[in-house]
Amino acid sequence: MSTRALLGFVRNAFGRSRVGRRVALLFIGCALLPICCLAVVAYVQVSSELRDAGARRLAQTAKTAGVEVFDKLIGLHSELDLLRISLGLDSGAWSTLPASLRERFAKRVSGLAIVDDTASPQLVFGTMPPYSAPPADAAAPMREGHSALAVVADGGGPPRIVLMRMLDANASRRMLIAEVDRDFLFSADLAPPQIEIAVLASQVPLFATLSPELSREVYAHRPGSDSSSGRFEWTGDGQSYAASFWSIPMTYDFLVPGWTIVATQASAEVLGPIRDARLSFTLIALLSLWVVMLLSSSQVRRYLVPLQLLTENTARVGRGDFDGHLDIHSGDEFEEVAASFNTMSAQLKRQFETLSIKGELDRAVLSSLDVSEIVGRVLDWLPRLLNCDGFAVIVLDRAPVGEARAFSRKGRDRASAPISELVSITPMQVAQLTSGDNWIHVTQSEGCPGYLSVLAHIPWTACTVLPIVSSNQLVGVLAMAEDGRRRHQSEDDLQVARQLADQLGVALSNASLVEALDRLNVGTLTALARTVDAKSPWTAGHSQRVTECALAIGRDMGLTTQGLDRLARGGLLHDIGKIAVPSSVLNKPGRLTAEEFDLMKQHPTIGARILEPIPDYDRLIPVVLQHHERFDGSGYPAGIAGEEISLDARIVAVADVFDALTSERPYRKAMDLAVATQIISDGSGSAFDPRVVEAFLRVSQRSQAA
Repeated sequence: MSTRALLGFVRNAFGRSRVGRRVALLFIGCALLPICCLAVVAYVQVSSELRDAGARRLAQTAKTAGVEVFDKLIGLHSELDLLRISLGLDSGAWSTLPASLRERFAKRVSGLAIVDDTASPQLVFGTMPPYSAPPADAAAPMREGHSALAVVADGGGPPRIVLMRMLDANASRRMLIAEVDRDFLFSADLAPPQIEIAVLASQVPLFATLSPELSREVYAHRPGSDSSSGRFEWTGDGQSYAASFWSIPMTYDFLVPGWTIVATQASAEVLGPIRDARLSFTLIALLSLWVVMLLSSSQVRRYLVPLQLLTENTARVGRGDFDGHLDIHSGDEFEEVAASFNTMSAQLKRQFETLSIKGELDRAVLSSLDVSEIVGRVLDWLPRLLNCDGFAVIVLDRAPVGEARAFSRKGRDRASAPISELVSITPMQVAQLTSGDNWIHVTQSEGCPGYLSVLAHIPWTACTVLPIVSSNQLVGVLAMAEDGRRRHQSEDDLQVARQLADQLGVALSNASLVEALDRLNVGTLTALARTVDAKSPWTAGHSQRVTECALAIGRDMGLTTQGLDRLARGGLLHDIGKIAVPSSVLNKPGRLTAEEFDLMKQHPTIGARILEPIPDYDRLIPVVLQHHERFDGSGYPAGIAGEEISLDARIVAVADVFDALTSERPYRKAMDLAVATQIISDGSGSAFDPRVVEAFLRVSQRSQAA
């Protein structure tokens, strides 16, 4: 082949690629000996790299499969926790759960039951899971919220996998157990093609994609427990295999030794590309006989610099550092590759930040049900993803209709707390937001909707509004404001904002559901209190008035929000035991006989027994049982004194006596407020706690002054 023909071939083959022409001339300028040496060295290196790459691939496959199995168990643990809260102690509550929740959970487990070693198991759905009592040292972690995982042998069939969770930390004998569906846990795509997977639990085979004969060989060569990961080789079916294993860290989360994931592949498949490479290297050596041109050192340096930069920045991206920037001006494809690399790095950074924030939002949903806290976190995260001048989240209140709570933050200013205010939203605006559009654009020139008034402290000219919808109902609005100097949000930005809005919708719906359940609980307590008060025309409204007075005293004494909630519920139920007292005794106009008074004194004990079967009401029993105890120990039913009486009971005792003194009774007229207040004051230290009496007197003075 002549030089002119050779150059013509190069131009025809690489005419469109400047880099291609340079690389072709570079190789043409090499002599046969360097090419042969290069071929030999490359062959050796490729062989070694292929072996190492195969080993790394097996190790990565084992770890990826283990992480996938672990993530599924963690997700099932979280769902089991939510299901535990929803079911409570009633297995029949399963049918009342949303259909989507039941269907999703049924795909993950084949059976669910409530087990109590003092009673028969209660099947919730599916087949009855096998029960294997967790070890004694697992009791404390399970009371703290951990789940226990057990592998139960099933005769000749595969082992059955059971996840156990205590229903209540105070009821350690009752557990919710679920048999994990094997098809869900060990999916068909657990390993890539040509790689086989085996899963061992304390050397017990749980799952394998190998044939039974090869599976026995793997188990015979299975790794010991000295290391959490490693490699080994084994022989079976007439050929050798390479394998890697990785142990899932399960001791903390599931109270069992880690399962071992083994990934294995035939050595011939790992080294298969080497055989193909032999022919390629031989052809290269033969075809290089006509290479006689000189190697240009300047050209080599010209290529090595961009390649080195590309390599360094690629390694940086591999370590998770996306802030690097390639600055290459070579006038060829290297410059184009650098530009593409910079774009890719920026997109990867954006994607990882989005995934991180989504994960944080998921954790916020699970860890908090306070709307203000959830919205505050979202407003902290949004500036990290979206470049806007201001953000606002408007949360619709269920009542009164048309009112909403609005929260806003100015751009990236995280030093100040979010601004919060009440705004109005009209039915027409609600209809516009739920018309089906993923987002709408609003400008100041077209008129600002009233619900965006929370952005008044932020200069803006245009705003992108995303409705937050849950169950086809508008639950909130996410707004992103711009002052006009920046471009509108890109489609990618809007997609990210849409995803966050959808997650926020889930969080708000969860918080709303819990609030509704709490209102239902309080309403039930109020109904019970009114039922007790209705036994006598003289006590109508007594429990409600006692509760209001007790709360006023509690607030004056600085009780926490949780303490006031407990006091309110205890106050409503303090006389529930009077259900068992005959009306003739409650309504008797004269003085009670000794027998009648003994009967009346039983109502605190009866009330406590009524509440005992309800675990959540354990904290209310002291109020019901002790509100007739006296500070000097002369009360009933137990005759305890001083600090032995719970603080809630001491507060309710003062409120109970004050309401009784100032209310009409069949045996006397209502007392004047001043007289009743003096009686309470005189009882300080004997009948009542002096600290409570002091708080009562302060509340009474403020009430009279108002």
